This record gives sequence, structure tokens and C-alpha cells, in this order.
Amino acid sequence: MTTNFTMSTPLRARAAPSLQAGRGDVVDEMMLVLALVVLPLDFPMAQPVRPLVTLLLLAYGALRWRSLAPVLWQGRWFLALPLFCFLSMIWADRPMAAFRHGALLSLTMGFAALFAARLDPRQIAVAVLLSQGGLALASLIIDASGGVGGWSGVFAHKNVLGQRMLFLTLAGAAILLRPGYRGLWKLTALILLPLALFLVARSNSATAVILLAVMVPVAGLLALVWAPAASVRGLRPALVLGVLATGALALLILVNVYHIEPVNDLLDAFGKDRTLTKRTEIWALGNRAIAEAPWLGVGAANFWLVDNWTALQLTTRFQTMTQTFSFHNLYYQLIVDLGLIGLLVSLSVYGRAVYGIVATWWRDQRFADPFFITLTAVFVIRSLSEAELFYALVMGPILFWIMAFSALVRR
Repeated sequence: MTTNFTMSTPLRARAAPSLQAGRGDVVDEMMLVLALVVLPLDFPMAQPVRPLVTLLLLAYGALRWRSLAPVLWQGRWFLALPLFCFLSMIWADRPMAAFRHGALLSLTMGFAALFAARLDPRQIAVAVLLSQGGLALASLIIDASGGVGGWSGVFAHKNVLGQRMLFLTLAGAAILLRPGYRGLWKLTALILLPLALFLVARSNSATAVILLAVMVPVAGLLALVWAPAASVRGLRPALVLGVLATGALALLILVNVYHIEPVNDLLDAFGKDRTLTKRTEIWALGNRAIAEAPWLGVGAANFWLVDNWTALQLTTRFQTMTQTFSFHNLYYQLIVDLGLIGLLVSLSVYGRAVYGIVATWWRDQRFADPFFITLTAVFVIRSLSEAELFYALVMGPILFWIMAFSALVRR
């Protein structure tokens, strides 16, 4: 009697489970959700657990170094910005302040490169939805403002709440309007979007409201009109030219026929003064600091110090207890801290990042749908009124650098 032994069909390796189909698994996704909640310094309530979470993320990055190293090498030009901050230690009055800023900026870029390497753009959008959605629900219960000014929710300032809810809205709109997302996340987006809009209104943040009014329709057009236009050759460039021409014509009619002053009337509608909430006065005084150190600046993070007389004058005139002070303009902050040479280096880094995001989106319309491109537009516009892109471990820069490294990954 003979026994026949047959080889059974080998078992196929099961794909690792994930919240949203993509390159990363559920561990990668949950680590990003955790990072987006705890890491940003503009969420003070997370301070007790932030050091522990930072160590956890560093260990996670060490375990994923094979994914991280190639992406960091591809984005090595971005590292010129923190490198220049380190270099400014040579002429800074407080070298450790420059070192700290360079180190935190490097950490921000490192974490961003890690998540760009591990996750697809749609998985990143879902992580933004979950992390900021959780903070939105918490902001319904807790209001740190104490009823003074606009609602700030769990954050230290109303503008932070407005900005976070803007990010949530853009992520939710992309998930809701575009295919490729799981039904659970579409339902979640449908529930969270009204909450985000409500909190933006309650925050009384004029910048967030204006950007929301502009970017949500843009996201809708990109999802519902732009994507289908791919089937007709040459239609997309024609749409771009048509929108620009229509906008220019509408602006000419408003100004010349109805004698409307768009900027001033918009400020009046939100109850803001014509100095952009004293920003123009801050910029005028900032020219003094630029004149004193025009080429190399005062050093990274070396202007807003207690022994700097110009900074003391500004904080005495304009500071409030709930603000972290800045020039409220990215380019002013860069030229004061790093000088004209540092400004050129920084603009080359930011310009390369923005170009990469836009070029990748133009070539591949699956690149995060409208989420990444509308978020990039938000950062470019906000650079005129906020200096956040030069900050380290803040929500805006974390997302910006994730997008920049993601564009490199998808080339």
C-alpha cells in the first residue's frame, strides 16, 4: 500500500488590517492619529503626556528606519532650513534658543517624513478626520476661553480652534465627495462636518471663516468638476483660465462699478480694524529689527526674548495673556530671525515643497483628492498673516511637511 503525499496550496500572506485601504497598516494610522493629537504645542492640555508620546514616536521611527531613510534622503533639500537655524547659533545672542528651534524643526520634519513614507494620502486624510474630530467633540464640552472673545474649545486661543476646524472641514469634504474612502469614514465626515462649521463660527476667527468660505467651494469643484474633466483633453487648463478670467472680471466690476473696497469692506464685515488687528503696526516696528541685522538676522528664535528692547516694546503694546507672539507674517519672521540670506534659503525650501505638492497633484489626480491641494493653498495664503510654517511641532507645519514628503514618495 502506497501513500501519496501532495503539496497543499501555500497560504497567502494576509494583508495587515488598516482603517483605510492603503500602504500603511492600522498601527501606522493610529500612530499618526496620536501624533496629530498630542505633538502640536498649540494644544497645551497634552503637555503632561507629550514627552512620553514623543519617545514612543521616536522608538516607532527607529523600528521603521528602512522606510524613513530613503524618504529623508529624497527630501534632504528641506533639511537646509533646520540646518541654517543650527548655523545661526554662531551669531545669535542666545545660541541654545537657535539650537532648540533647529532641533524641534528637525524633529517635525523627521516625523513628517516617517508618516509620508508609511501612509497613503487617503490614510493621512482619515487620520486628520479622526484626530481633529475627537478634539472637536472635546471642544463642545470644554471651553478654555472662559467666555472671553471667541470660543477656543480645548485650545489656548480661538484662532487655533478656527484653524483646526478648517483642517477638519477640508479633510471631511475630501472624504465625503471623492470615491476610494470607506463608507464608515464618509458617514463620520458627514457627522463631523456640521460640528466643524459650528465651531469655526463660534471661534470668531476671521481668517478661518474667510478661508473656509473660499476653500470649501474650491474643494467641491475639484471633486465634482475637475476630476471628471480628465476625460476631455485640454479641458482642465481651459477651466483654470476660465476661473481666473471670471474672478478678475468680477473684481473689476465690484471695484469700478459698485466702488467696493474688497479688503476694507471684508475687514469691516468681521469687525476688524484696518491695520489687520495691529499687524501693520507690528510689521512697521519690525523694520527696525531688520535694519539692525539685515543679512543674517538675530538668529533662529532669538527675537522674542525678554532682553530684546524692540521685542519688549512690541509685546508691551500688543501682547495678550493668551497669545504666543510673532510677527503674524512668515516672511517678516524669517528675515528678522535669519536675515536676507536665511530668507532666500527658506523660500527655496518652501518653494520646492509647494512646487512638489502642486506638480504631483497635477500629474496624479488621486493624490489625496482635493485635500492636499486645498490645504497647501491655505498655508500659502496664511503665510501672509501668520508665521506658523516656521514654527516647530505645531499642527500646520506637521501637515505641511507630511504633504511635502508625500509628494516625493509618489514621484
